[in-house]
Amino acid sequence: MPDSCKTKLLTLAVSIVPIYDGHLVEGAQNFAKLSMWPLYEWGLQDVPYNAVVSFGYTLNTFGEGPRGGPNGLSTNLHFVILLALPDHSKA
Repeated sequence: MPDSCKTKLLTLAVSIVPIYDGHLVEGAQNFAKLSMWPLYEWGLQDVPYNAVVSFGYTLNTFGEGPRGGPNGLSTNLHFVILLALPDHSKA
């Protein structure tokens, strides 16, 4: 397979998952406005180790296996909400 095709396949397989900074949002119970919440570190950093998060995902089955059940499972991570940062001063 030519390198240009590999790059295109990789680009199709990678997606960005937004990490919303919920620990800074007042009235964070309003998930209808989730897309308006600030991104953690402007979307440029991963969540730190030991942070508390919640995430939204879907699971889907596809195909038919030899015994009639589903043949595959796709997992789709849609968003992450940072709820609390670790307190390193107590370590």
